[in-house]
Amino acid sequence: MIAIGRFKIESGNKLVYRVRHSKNVDIKISLNNILLNIKNWDQTNQGFKYKRTDTNFNKSLEINKKLVEFSQYIHEQIFSPKTKNLKLTSKWMREKYYDFFDLHDHNLQNCINDEPYFRDYFEHYINCNKKIEGQAKNGKNLGKNTVKGYKTMINYWSLFMNYCNLTDIKISDINFKIFDEFVHYQESEAKLGANSIDTNINKFKAILNHAKSKSLILHNDYMIGLFKFSGSVTNEVYLNDEEIDSVCNLNIPPEKQYLENNRKWFIIQLYTGLRVSDLFELSLDKFKNGFIETSTIKTKTEVVIPIFKQVQNVLDLNQGNLPTATNDVKYNKNIKEICKLAGINEIVKGSKVIVVGKGKNKKNRKIEGEYHKYELVSSHTSRRSMLTNLVKKSIPLSDLTAISGHSSVKTLENYIKSTKFEKANSVKEKLAALNVY
Repeated sequence: MIAIGRFKIESGNKLVYRVRHSKNVDIKISLNNILLNIKNWDQTNQGFKYKRTDTNFNKSLEINKKLVEFSQYIHEQIFSPKTKNLKLTSKWMREKYYDFFDLHDHNLQNCINDEPYFRDYFEHYINCNKKIEGQAKNGKNLGKNTVKGYKTMINYWSLFMNYCNLTDIKISDINFKIFDEFVHYQESEAKLGANSIDTNINKFKAILNHAKSKSLILHNDYMIGLFKFSGSVTNEVYLNDEEIDSVCNLNIPPEKQYLENNRKWFIIQLYTGLRVSDLFELSLDKFKNGFIETSTIKTKTEVVIPIFKQVQNVLDLNQGNLPTATNDVKYNKNIKEICKLAGINEIVKGSKVIVVGKGKNKKNRKIEGEYHKYELVSSHTSRRSMLTNLVKKSIPLSDLTAISGHSSVKTLENYIKSTKFEKANSVKEKLAALNVY
């Protein structure tokens, strides 16, 4: 069977090359070095289409020719005698892609010597900093999930470039106007929430900071600190002690018994503050002398958590065992229903994931509004609740880092969610105890 290679646009902003050969080979790679507006891609003719009067006309001719040559090159490599006993994978094709376009690391290194384009420097930044399997822990290493977050950001940057009818911009030309338009694009066109935009902007600036550390030329607007984003403050809910008690004391009705196992996990999470990824990795051998000793998956940090009586009660009622393993998707859905049954239905401000758009344009977006509190509960609510409630009991933040696994008090402070009324009431109570109020 002759190999069939086709170029196509995927995920709205990536030019990919896909090869199908025999029954066992179906591989594809992204061609990240092609910098032309994908709106000008002609799928039928397998090339970029520009008018003769367009600025990029000659460049499109060169790239189209290069794409034809690349496709022919891959076919030749597949049918080469040297390939006969090789397993053809995406990794193999990516190596051929690097060879053909001469994109090896030394070339990526060279790109930083000559006012690179943002996407080029993005690739360089990731290659310089991503964690290699087996590599010793280093605070500068970018783990898999972090790299995934950076790729999300660069996808929005690429969509923004297409929206502006641009291919890319040199990092030295990224001024406040471009930055502000990038933020506005995410708000108005991509319909992202404040937290998502903030995450993207932090990663965007991390790349520029890296370029700055390498003494590259950056626009003066960035150097004087104009690149700031201040989104609306999101109202992330937490459960107070009374609401947590209502969950602990809840009698699940017979027709809802499928919720009982998740209720047990929910109680454990409310009194350990573990992320859901760490929660379901708990085992009894981690329960030692009145403490839970474990290592977090996200940050590889050792944490020591006191075993609260509510957690011990769950174990005792479960014949000394942990609840049955479950998955986080089902868990997140069920704890909302558990909170509803527990009467946690106050109307509060917050953001809820809602499907917007139709058909191919359908997306999940966080929408600000007023909702029943149980609708806003997620697995992370447990972590936020425990830490907030312990702070309200005057436990020092510096001590809480040993339980939460946060690297600093400043990072931990982001989790503490108390209303202005609760803070004012706390001050009032303390003043009353001192006979001042």
